[in-house]
Amino acid sequence: MSSRSGAGVAIGLLALGAVLVVLAVLVALPVLLVVLWDNHVLGALVWLGGYLVLGGTLALAGWLVIRRTIRDKPLLRTRSSLEETKQWVLRQMRSNDR
Repeated sequence: MSSRSGAGVAIGLLALGAVLVVLAVLVALPVLLVVLWDNHVLGALVWLGGYLVLGGTLALAGWLVIRRTIRDKPLLRTRSSLEETKQWVLRQMRSNDR
């Protein structure tokens, strides 16, 4: 998997994790508050916990992939570009000496 597609997957995982956490807070929590009797509370807590665990896991997975991608290939294009610029400057300085 290339670093670009890996970063795309990681960003997708982060976005999906964030959506699930928001759903947990915006859907499951109000259901819990509205239906505060009998076993409805337990059902709402199970859904809330499931959303939070799944969303947190996806967000963590995306963050770890991004961190690994950044650590494995740190700014390779920037380094090669700087090296190229350095070589160009040296050539220009040598040609101006003539």
